[in-house]
Amino acid sequence: MSKGKCVGLLGAVILLGAVVIGCGSDSSDGETGTLNLSITDAPVDGAAAVWVTFTGVHLQSVDGSGDQGPYAIPTDRQLINLMEYTGTDSAALITDMEVSAGTYKLRLDADLSFAEDTQSSWIAFDDSSDRCETLPEGAVWSDDRETCRYPLTIPSGDRSGFKPKGEIRIAAGGTSSFTAEFDLRKNIVDPSNPNDIVFKLKPTGLRLVDNSAVGSIAGDVTLVGECVPERARVYLYDLTDFAGVFGADDMHDGNGWFLTSALVRTITVEGAVSYAYRIGFVPAGTDYALALTCDDMDDPEVDEVDFPFEVQVTQISVVANQETTQDL
Repeated sequence: MSKGKCVGLLGAVILLGAVVIGCGSDSSDGETGTLNLSITDAPVDGAAAVWVTFTGVHLQSVDGSGDQGPYAIPTDRQLINLMEYTGTDSAALITDMEVSAGTYKLRLDADLSFAEDTQSSWIAFDDSSDRCETLPEGAVWSDDRETCRYPLTIPSGDRSGFKPKGEIRIAAGGTSSFTAEFDLRKNIVDPSNPNDIVFKLKPTGLRLVDNSAVGSIAGDVTLVGECVPERARVYLYDLTDFAGVFGADDMHDGNGWFLTSALVRTITVEGAVSYAYRIGFVPAGTDYALALTCDDMDDPEVDEVDFPFEVQVTQISVVANQETTQDL
């Protein structure tokens, strides 16, 4: 079977937001604060890489202080493989950017341009993937990386940029640092039409967190029976406003408590094999639940009533700038 040539385009980013509070006083005419922005990811199943070229940041005023930007993201920070930044790792887009103090909506721009010999953004699959066997028109083979590339897109992303729900507040004389997390398992949707090769990046499942008010959760994982690390996943649920007895549920649009997920890593030390997970950028000050599943076929478009979970733990607390240990 031949490996054809083609194109890959990535679309987008929509940030589901939280309010970000900086240090210092509220906005004041002529005063400024400092803004830092990073990107992290909860990985997607099956893909080898998800590359996005981020280009600029706009701050759209909601309090009359005036719009700010666009601010260009430095060239050497624009192209990012989101799958390289999971757990507590993140990639910096903007650092120490001075902006007028105030309250803003955020817009993040990405380069969606594509040509056959140059892709700005794309999703890639390993040589062993079925998607690389016989490439459809519109997919491209990368000899140097031994992967095939497919385009992604997001509705209206190339016209209006990518906007969070929520606001950020830049305090006068202070620093506001936040991180946007993609949950690619929830966001990326396979083409439903067999003649369509474009993977859709949904404008949901993305969260924006204040770096000064987040911690992490990590621990060892015990896998039994036929549960293998390649398929094991750890789900995190936010129990804020949850009433009743918690039961782990798959990710779907109706599950308002699902927050993010993490892979189970294999650790080998002097021949001894163990398994572990880590979830970073978890907002402090609320209770969480964790669940372990050995089924990586969770369809974010479907509420799968009988989706299996092996273990669940509730009432987990997170403290800012600390790591909570919870084994599964």
